[in-house]
Amino acid sequence: MILNFTRKKSNIHGWGLFADIFISNNMIIEECTYITATGHLPVNIHSHTFPNLNGKGLVIPKGYASLLNSSSIPNCKFTMDIEFLTISTIKDITAGEELTLQY
Repeated sequence: MILNFTRKKSNIHGWGLFADIFISNNMIIEECTYITATGHLPVNIHSHTFPNLNGKGLVIPKGYASLLNSSSIPNCKFTMDIEFLTISTIKDITAGEELTLQY
């Protein structure tokens, strides 16, 4: 798992995660547990959620994944199983580049 990133202000929105080193394609950035929410969430929490891949409610990641901003041209993807949300790269990421998802 790659843990060489920095949290800093993003040009996309608020805070983001930025690579400290070159990260190659198909690398796992993080595996974290998550909470599934199906009710109304406060706005300050809602902006740190992902759609649940089973189509029911939202997922609140319990890790650095909550800092990834959405982009129409993402460099990461997320997958889920019953226990973990996994963030992995879908292309090479250069040092200093922001890690993004499409959600």
